[in-house]
Amino acid sequence: MGRCSDTADTSTTRGAASLAKSLAPEEIRRGDYVTALHVVSEWPSWYWDDDDALHPRDELVRIRSVPCDEAEPLEVVSICLPFVLVKTPQREGKVLDVRRMRLARLDRSFAKQARRELQRREKRLEAKAKK
Repeated sequence: MGRCSDTADTSTTRGAASLAKSLAPEEIRRGDYVTALHVVSEWPSWYWDDDDALHPRDELVRIRSVPCDEAEPLEVVSICLPFVLVKTPQREGKVLDVRRMRLARLDRSFAKQARRELQRREKRLEAKAKK
């Protein structure tokens, strides 16, 4: 009967994986690459027509959800808490309110590669639309 090769004999190289780090608002720095982990939306409690004992009418109900769009790597340009000015891969400015979303810091090399790919995709779509 044949013998399985020992795992120590084979050289395996794994791609280096990285993790996005959830950030508190005061940890955000200019030059960081960030993306939204989740978004908080607020609704009046009377919207659900529920029992007033569970949800008093004068309180908001906060719902945390995952953003609908792709996780774009955004470059932080300027910070004036609770607002953060970011640049999208399409080089458009956008102001984020960190009271309504939780940001995560992306690995720098991953973010740069993802931004390049998104920019290439945008150029292909523009070229296709012109035809």
